Amino acid sequence: MATPFTARSDGDGPPNVTEIKLQATAERAQVVRFTATGELQLDPTALLPADQIAFVGQLGSLGKRVAKNHFWAREEIFVLLENAATVAIVAGDLPKAQGILKAATEIYERALIGRNRIHYAAGTALGVLTLVVIAFIVVELGARGAVKAFPSTDILIALIAFAGMGSVTSVLIRLSGMDLKEETSKGLLMISGASKPIVAVSFAIIVYLVLKYQLIAVTFGQGSGGPDSDVAYWVAAFLCGFSERFGSDIIARLEPEAPPAR
Repeated sequence: MATPFTARSDGDGPPNVTEIKLQATAERAQVVRFTATGELQLDPTALLPADQIAFVGQLGSLGKRVAKNHFWAREEIFVLLENAATVAIVAGDLPKAQGILKAATEIYERALIGRNRIHYAAGTALGVLTLVVIAFIVVELGARGAVKAFPSTDILIALIAFAGMGSVTSVLIRLSGMDLKEETSKGLLMISGASKPIVAVSFAIIVYLVLKYQLIAVTFGQGSGGPDSDVAYWVAAFLCGFSERFGSDIIARLEPEAPPAR
């Protein structure tokens, strides 16, 4: 319940205007709050001008997004949003409230990016684990003579290992610079991260076949991708994981050239 407002005066003079404003603000400071589900509540409900209505809508939108995520800064963001609403509605200082909203948005984006990077890295780890399981299955089937897709199982295992190592290295190097603030789906982030090492192995296998059977001329340093240059295969597999463009460029060279137009 709000404290009854009384205007005081000093002696016989008029009431202190600053004191009146402070009392009025104190009485109305609790009219704005967020619920646990991110709903912005105004108590009591009052008619607001159009610019304040639009601003409250922005606060409510961000509050909903924050409520869906269990960020480390969740409570801090809600406090800033409540302060922004109070400054805009109670104090009527919309520019200052916009500044508080901007600070809350920046904290939200940093928290979102951090969480998304963790999910992306976890997806990459899941993809590597999938490759380990596939490699184990191949080894078991190869030992039983049930499968022989390559000249040796060891080569396939090496391709998987080097391609996976390249993709993990790429993710670790680029993770701190990934701008993932627009991503909101945990599942899609993990699928995207898991697909990287799997795609890398696919490229590595095709590039191995290209180098092994010299389907196109590819030169590494002073040597070429011949039958005895195993190091070139492992380096190429690593590069397929580190940069998908490497594998796609080699495969693109296999495409037949279009005949010249007459």
